[in-house]
Amino acid sequence: MKNRFCVSILAIVIAVPIPYAVGQSKQPQQGTIVDVQKQNASTPPVRTGADPDRTPLQSHYYRYNVSV
Repeated sequence: MKNRFCVSILAIVIAVPIPYAVGQSKQPQQGTIVDVQKQNASTPPVRTGADPDRTPLQSHYYRYNVSV
């Protein structure tokens, strides 16, 4: 009985279309890139004066600020 109820709920959930997931794409627009700034970033930040051997591992990446 419980199994049949769960299967019917699952069938209803799968059968219901999701209207907001369809047709959400936007048309591309023309633009000109005016400025690009590259910044070094690392996560998590290390406190000033902290012992480098006792700090957590860091992830280093670049962050870009783009002006259009």
